[in-house]
Amino acid sequence: MTVASRKIWPWAVAVMALGHASSAENLLPHSDFAGADPQANVEEGWRWDSVRAPSDFALSDDGSVTLTGGKGFLRSPSFPTRQDSALSYVIGADVHGRGAMRIEMIWWNRNRKPASPHVEVALHEHALSEDPQRIEATAHPEGGAVFGQVRFVQSSEDDDGLLVIRSPSVEITERYFEPGLLLLALESRVENENARTVLSKGKSIRGDRAVAPRARCG
Repeated sequence: MTVASRKIWPWAVAVMALGHASSAENLLPHSDFAGADPQANVEEGWRWDSVRAPSDFALSDDGSVTLTGGKGFLRSPSFPTRQDSALSYVIGADVHGRGAMRIEMIWWNRNRKPASPHVEVALHEHALSEDPQRIEATAHPEGGAVFGQVRFVQSSEDDDGLLVIRSPSVEITERYFEPGLLLLALESRVENENARTVLSKGKSIRGDRAVAPRARCG
Protein backbone atom coordinates (compact mmCIF):
# COMPACT_ATOMS: atom_id res chain seq x y z
CA MET A 1 0.00 0.00 0.00
CA THR A 2 1.33 3.41 -0.94
CA VAL A 3 1.51 6.09 1.69
CA ALA A 4 1.02 9.61 0.34
CA SER A 5 3.94 11.91 0.99
CA ARG A 6 1.95 15.13 1.41
CA LYS A 7 1.32 16.41 4.94
CA ILE A 8 -2.12 17.67 5.95
CA TRP A 9 -2.85 19.93 8.92
CA PRO A 10 -5.29 18.20 11.29
CA TRP A 11 -7.95 20.88 10.78
CA ALA A 12 -7.23 21.62 7.14
CA VAL A 13 -9.76 21.38 4.34
CA ALA A 14 -8.43 21.76 0.83
CA VAL A 15 -10.53 23.05 -2.06
CA MET A 16 -8.80 22.60 -5.39
CA ALA A 17 -9.56 22.85 -9.08
CA LEU A 18 -10.46 19.63 -10.87
CA GLY A 19 -7.56 17.76 -12.32
CA HIS A 20 -6.13 16.87 -8.89
CA ALA A 21 -4.02 13.74 -9.21
CA SER A 22 -2.58 11.45 -6.58
CA SER A 23 -0.46 8.32 -6.69
CA ALA A 24 -1.92 7.09 -3.38
CA GLU A 25 -4.20 4.07 -3.35
CA ASN A 26 -7.92 4.75 -3.09
CA LEU A 27 -9.26 2.60 -0.24
CA LEU A 28 -12.92 3.15 -1.18
CA PRO A 29 -14.52 0.21 -3.02
CA HIS A 30 -16.77 0.99 -6.02
CA SER A 31 -15.76 4.65 -6.11
CA ASP A 32 -17.18 4.94 -9.65
CA PHE A 33 -20.64 3.91 -8.34
CA ALA A 34 -20.77 1.20 -11.03
CA GLY A 35 -23.63 -1.19 -10.26
CA ALA A 36 -24.52 0.73 -7.11
CA ASP A 37 -28.05 0.55 -5.72
CA PRO A 38 -28.10 3.12 -2.88
CA GLN A 39 -31.66 2.23 -1.88
CA ALA A 40 -30.82 -1.41 -1.30
CA ASN A 41 -29.93 -2.43 2.26
CA VAL A 42 -26.54 -3.87 1.30
CA GLU A 43 -23.90 -3.83 4.04
CA GLU A 44 -20.94 -3.45 1.70
CA GLY A 45 -22.55 -1.16 -0.86
CA TRP A 46 -23.32 2.52 -1.23
CA ARG A 47 -26.44 3.43 0.75
CA TRP A 48 -28.68 6.52 0.52
CA ASP A 49 -31.01 7.61 3.32
CA SER A 50 -33.53 10.42 3.31
CA VAL A 51 -33.26 12.52 6.47
CA ARG A 52 -35.64 15.42 5.76
CA ALA A 53 -38.17 15.39 2.94
CA PRO A 54 -38.27 16.25 0.16
CA SER A 55 -35.16 14.21 -0.56
CA ASP A 56 -34.04 12.09 -3.48
CA PHE A 57 -31.02 10.72 -5.31
CA ALA A 58 -30.04 9.73 -8.83
CA LEU A 59 -27.18 7.79 -10.42
CA SER A 60 -25.65 9.03 -13.68
CA ASP A 61 -23.82 7.22 -16.45
CA ASP A 62 -20.86 9.56 -16.01
CA GLY A 63 -19.95 7.94 -12.67
CA SER A 64 -21.59 10.51 -10.40
CA VAL A 65 -24.42 10.45 -7.88
CA THR A 66 -26.77 13.36 -7.19
CA LEU A 67 -28.54 14.09 -3.89
CA THR A 68 -31.37 16.61 -3.90
CA GLY A 69 -33.86 18.19 -1.51
CA GLY A 70 -33.85 19.02 2.19
CA LYS A 71 -31.35 16.58 3.69
CA GLY A 72 -29.93 13.19 2.81
CA PHE A 73 -27.04 10.83 3.57
CA LEU A 74 -24.86 8.86 1.18
CA ARG A 75 -22.78 6.26 3.02
CA SER A 76 -19.88 4.37 1.43
CA PRO A 77 -18.92 0.71 1.66
CA SER A 78 -16.47 -0.01 4.47
CA PHE A 79 -12.68 -0.07 4.11
CA PRO A 80 -9.99 -1.43 6.48
CA THR A 81 -7.82 0.94 8.50
CA ARG A 82 -4.12 0.50 9.20
CA GLN A 83 -4.58 0.94 12.99
CA ASP A 84 -1.59 3.29 13.11
CA SER A 85 -1.87 6.60 14.99
CA ALA A 86 0.91 8.06 12.82
CA LEU A 87 -1.39 7.94 9.79
CA SER A 88 -4.31 10.10 8.69
CA TYR A 89 -7.10 9.37 6.21
CA VAL A 90 -7.74 11.95 3.49
CA ILE A 91 -11.32 11.93 2.24
CA GLY A 92 -11.85 13.56 -1.14
CA ALA A 93 -14.50 14.04 -3.81
CA ASP A 94 -15.30 16.21 -6.81
CA VAL A 95 -18.46 18.10 -5.88
CA HIS A 96 -20.75 20.92 -6.93
CA GLY A 97 -24.29 22.01 -6.18
CA ARG A 98 -26.46 24.23 -3.98
CA GLY A 99 -26.86 24.39 -0.24
CA ALA A 100 -24.29 22.74 2.02
CA MET A 101 -22.49 19.48 2.58
CA ARG A 102 -20.67 17.76 5.43
CA ILE A 103 -18.30 14.80 5.47
CA GLU A 104 -18.40 12.35 8.36
CA MET A 105 -16.34 9.26 9.07
CA ILE A 106 -17.99 6.28 10.75
CA TRP A 107 -15.59 4.00 12.63
CA TRP A 108 -16.16 0.34 13.59
CA ASN A 109 -14.15 -2.01 15.78
CA ARG A 110 -12.96 -5.51 15.00
CA ASN A 111 -16.38 -6.99 15.80
CA ARG A 112 -18.17 -4.52 13.51
CA LYS A 113 -19.52 -2.70 16.57
CA PRO A 114 -19.28 1.11 16.96
CA ALA A 115 -15.74 2.21 17.79
CA SER A 116 -15.13 5.12 20.16
CA PRO A 117 -15.59 7.72 18.87
CA HIS A 118 -18.07 6.24 16.41
CA VAL A 119 -18.70 9.31 14.21
CA GLU A 120 -15.98 11.84 13.39
CA VAL A 121 -16.82 15.04 11.49
CA ALA A 122 -14.01 15.49 8.98
CA LEU A 123 -15.58 18.44 7.16
CA HIS A 124 -18.07 20.75 8.87
CA GLU A 125 -20.79 22.57 6.95
CA HIS A 126 -19.31 23.57 3.59
CA ALA A 127 -21.21 25.90 1.25
CA LEU A 128 -21.54 24.36 -2.20
CA SER A 129 -20.83 26.15 -5.46
CA GLU A 130 -22.09 25.53 -8.98
CA ASP A 131 -18.45 25.36 -10.04
CA PRO A 132 -16.97 21.86 -9.63
CA GLN A 133 -14.35 21.64 -6.89
CA ARG A 134 -12.19 18.96 -5.34
CA ILE A 135 -12.91 18.82 -1.61
CA GLU A 136 -10.49 17.14 0.79
CA ALA A 137 -10.57 16.74 4.56
CA THR A 138 -8.66 14.58 7.03
CA ALA A 139 -9.75 12.16 9.73
CA HIS A 140 -7.83 10.52 12.56
CA PRO A 141 -9.43 7.38 14.02
CA GLU A 142 -8.53 5.99 17.43
CA GLY A 143 -6.63 2.73 17.75
CA GLY A 144 -9.79 0.67 18.20
CA ALA A 145 -11.11 1.57 14.73
CA VAL A 146 -10.55 -1.34 12.36
CA PHE A 147 -13.04 -0.40 9.63
CA GLY A 148 -14.25 2.94 8.35
CA GLN A 149 -17.02 4.37 6.17
CA VAL A 150 -17.51 7.79 4.61
CA ARG A 151 -20.85 9.55 4.96
CA PHE A 152 -21.61 12.51 2.70
CA VAL A 153 -24.36 14.71 4.15
CA GLN A 154 -26.32 17.00 1.81
CA SER A 155 -28.57 19.70 3.25
CA SER A 156 -30.47 22.86 2.33
CA GLU A 157 -32.69 25.11 4.47
CA ASP A 158 -34.82 25.87 1.39
CA ASP A 159 -35.30 22.18 0.50
CA ASP A 160 -33.89 22.83 -2.98
CA GLY A 161 -30.43 21.47 -2.22
CA LEU A 162 -28.26 19.80 -4.82
CA LEU A 163 -25.07 17.81 -4.27
CA VAL A 164 -23.31 16.08 -7.14
CA ILE A 165 -20.51 13.71 -6.08
CA ARG A 166 -17.92 12.21 -8.40
CA SER A 167 -14.70 10.28 -7.79
CA PRO A 168 -14.88 9.88 -4.00
CA SER A 169 -11.69 8.61 -2.39
CA VAL A 170 -10.02 7.73 0.87
CA GLU A 171 -6.22 7.80 0.90
CA ILE A 172 -3.62 7.27 3.61
CA THR A 173 -1.10 9.96 4.40
CA GLU A 174 1.41 10.67 7.15
CA ARG A 175 -0.20 12.49 10.05
CA TYR A 176 1.16 15.99 10.66
CA PHE A 177 1.36 17.31 14.20
CA GLU A 178 1.89 20.98 14.88
CA PRO A 179 4.77 21.04 17.42
CA GLY A 180 2.62 22.51 20.20
CA LEU A 181 -0.18 20.04 19.59
CA LEU A 182 2.29 17.17 19.59
CA LEU A 183 3.65 18.27 22.96
CA LEU A 184 0.12 18.46 24.40
CA ALA A 185 -0.64 15.00 23.04
CA LEU A 186 2.49 13.57 24.63
CA GLU A 187 1.75 15.26 27.96
CA SER A 188 -1.79 13.90 27.89
CA ARG A 189 -0.48 10.43 27.22
CA VAL A 190 1.93 10.65 30.18
CA GLU A 191 -0.87 11.89 32.45
CA ASN A 192 -3.09 8.99 31.38
CA GLU A 193 -0.29 6.51 32.06
CA ASN A 194 0.24 8.04 35.53
CA ALA A 195 -3.48 7.81 36.24
CA ARG A 196 -3.54 4.14 35.31
CA THR A 197 -0.52 3.52 37.56
CA VAL A 198 -2.26 5.18 40.53
CA LEU A 199 -5.44 3.22 39.91
CA SER A 200 -3.49 -0.02 39.77
CA LYS A 201 -2.28 0.68 43.33
CA GLY A 202 -5.81 0.76 44.72
CA LYS A 203 -6.53 4.46 44.50
CA SER A 204 -9.06 6.47 42.54
CA ILE A 205 -8.75 9.83 40.80
CA ARG A 206 -10.93 12.81 41.72
CA GLY A 207 -10.17 15.98 39.80
CA ASP A 208 -6.41 16.51 39.95
CA ARG A 209 -5.86 14.59 43.21
CA ALA A 210 -5.33 10.92 43.95
CA VAL A 211 -7.50 9.77 46.84
CA ALA A 212 -8.00 6.43 48.54
CA PRO A 213 -11.30 4.69 47.80
CA ARG A 214 -14.02 5.07 50.40
CA ALA A 215 -14.88 2.05 52.55
CA ARG A 216 -18.26 0.52 51.82
CA CYS A 217 -20.59 -0.03 54.77
CA GLY A 218 -22.84 -3.01 55.23
